[in-house]
Amino acid sequence: MRNLKAVKRRIDSTELLHKPDPEEAISLFFSDQQKVSAKRILLEDNCEVLTIGDRTLSTGLDIRISGNSRIGIFGDNGCGKSTYLKYLKTKAVENGRRIGMMPRKYEELLPKDQSAVDWLVNEPSKEYKKKL
Repeated sequence: MRNLKAVKRRIDSTELLHKPDPEEAISLFFSDQQKVSAKRILLEDNCEVLTIGDRTLSTGLDIRISGNSRIGIFGDNGCGKSTYLKYLKTKAVENGRRIGMMPRKYEELLPKDQSAVDWLVNEPSKEYKKKL
């Protein structure tokens, strides 16, 4: 009987979990994607020197991305992978390509006064679109 009373006290002291209303649910969808020809060159670039400040990260980076390419960038921490991706994104935008990239640090992208969900639900401002 003592055990049952202890269990009842624990249950009574525990807050009930909040079950979200269906209206609170978020629906995400991606529009139909158009296939890109394997022969179409999406980005081609030759980066002679990749630097951060006065530190040289890499030299002689050549890349050619076609419509069916899948790429991987591997390396030690601090060798410039993220910096190179940011560089490639800049080059793609300069060539009229639309590109998305998930940042390593969301603090660089998200406003401090909004949650990530609020930001995604509402259309991002022009200031944040530039960072994308």
